[in-house]
Amino acid sequence: MSARMMQEDLGEDPRLRNLEGHLRRVRERIGRGAILLGEQDGAVVFKLDLGSRGPEGVQVGGTWVPPAARGRGVATAGMRAAGDLLVPRHGWVSLHLNEANAPAMGAYLRAGFEQGAPFRLAIRAEAGNPESPAA
Repeated sequence: MSARMMQEDLGEDPRLRNLEGHLRRVRERIGRGAILLGEQDGAVVFKLDLGSRGPEGVQVGGTWVPPAARGRGVATAGMRAAGDLLVPRHGWVSLHLNEANAPAMGAYLRAGFEQGAPFRLAIRAEAGNPESPAA
């Protein structure tokens, strides 16, 4: 699920570059509670990555639902459960999302999240690189 999320979000499958390294990182993150999983009818249908976390807050780094489980309220239920687990521990939960991702935005709002200020990303690229947005 981690690899499929990266493939959807970034267009790159980390298993093709380094399968063993990717599996090792995922197992390590699950072991230390940085990946949360949700099951339904014995199948994993929700994955949530935790980024930065501390006593005053936690940042959700990514969520993913398999395509076959989408549109059935899985993301809403997963985010609601994650919030119920994480808010008492950390005080607040935040996340960034692409505003164009209307299904994700709806799921987060239905799970009790509130829309905050827009997030802006600055890009730094090699000077003279024709692929650079600044070129």
